[in-house]
Amino acid sequence: MKKLTYLFLALLIVACSSDDGNNGSSSNSMNIEGVEYDISAAVLVEYGETDTGSYDWDVLLLGEGITVNNQVLNGSGALLLLDLNTNNPDGLRAGTYTFSENYEREEFTWVAIEGCQNFQGDDCQSELANGQDGTVVISGSEANTNIDVTVTDSNGDTISANYTGGFSFIFF
Repeated sequence: MKKLTYLFLALLIVACSSDDGNNGSSSNSMNIEGVEYDISAAVLVEYGETDTGSYDWDVLLLGEGITVNNQVLNGSGALLLLDLNTNNPDGLRAGTYTFSENYEREEFTWVAIEGCQNFQGDDCQSELANGQDGTVVISGSEANTNIDVTVTDSNGDTISANYTGGFSFIFF
């Protein structure tokens, strides 16, 4: 029943966010290897409790050209994956998430941030930009969640994103 409630909320958020009255302008964007992309949607993926007691939530920020249909990503475009860990079994918590160098899934850490400029189907067709250090700051909640990403990738370049809105959900 809980999953049906989340699915209903996700559909409602997606429907409402498509008519946000911003006259075509968007502050939702991401920058991967110096190229800026508009964010057309955000997806929240639940992986459940980890062996350290934190909760594993992935955020997928989708560039134009990628859609979610029946819990599957379709199309091609830029994609930014944020692998976050929080103390909440029900979703993301507001706070600052820092890099876990040892890949330990502690509360308010991220273990992977991966940027792909050319995602198609279920694979990155371009070189993957891997975050190595930096922060993800989350504020707000539900349909007004704000995500600010500022991390350095393995080449010393910056991966950044700013997103405000809600999420569709994918359950595994």
